[in-house]
Amino acid sequence: MQPSIELIESVGCKPRKPTSTKAAQRYFDDMGIASVKPLARFYETCNGGKVKRLGCRFYPLSEAVFTWSAFDFTMDLRFLPFFVSENNESDPVVVGIDGPIRGLVFQMCHDNNSRILAPNIPAFLRSLKSQDDDIYFAIEDNSFVYPKNALTKAEETTFAKLMARTHENQYHDSEASRITELALSMVNDSQLVDLLDPLPREDRNSQFYLKRRLDAIGSKKAKALAKKVSPALK
Repeated sequence: MQPSIELIESVGCKPRKPTSTKAAQRYFDDMGIASVKPLARFYETCNGGKVKRLGCRFYPLSEAVFTWSAFDFTMDLRFLPFFVSENNESDPVVVGIDGPIRGLVFQMCHDNNSRILAPNIPAFLRSLKSQDDDIYFAIEDNSFVYPKNALTKAEETTFAKLMARTHENQYHDSEASRITELALSMVNDSQLVDLLDPLPREDRNSQFYLKRRLDAIGSKKAKALAKKVSPALK
């Protein structure tokens, strides 16, 4: 799904001149990845631009790739910086490049509270369009598409795949915790327990965030499930 220039402009963005398909592919080649269609289509429509009414901007592709290369934290699931509040440049909005996060739009935070914002770039743009004008706009303090009360079947599959990655993760526990955060950010408490219950025990890895969330829900079913959570990764 390609975002139209009209949709991009509707969020208040002053778009930069588009990137050519060949130029975009060179950047992706430099990253060692195949063309990422959602990102390629965005940059073929506009090469980033400022959203003055929110004090935010979409990264030009060259800056996005440079920022990606300079990150001091990673996951085994790759992503590319896409959008950022100029009041908080350290926690950008990114787009997933591969695995179950491919095409998803989420905020990657250095500390805690990374969360998925939208299932794709057009959905993120539509959600951004609805935000009130605020030159000190804080991404982390505002609502987007997620969390939802009820996920679609495709979204449930994404949730399950993310939870499965928490014990497959090749890095240390904090990286598995970040993936857990992303999965949990998709859904409200009303559906979370039902989504977790059928998962294999190892896919309910105890990242601190999962146990804390279940304890906070407080229902009998949530408490019972919290007791079955696997030990944290070492």
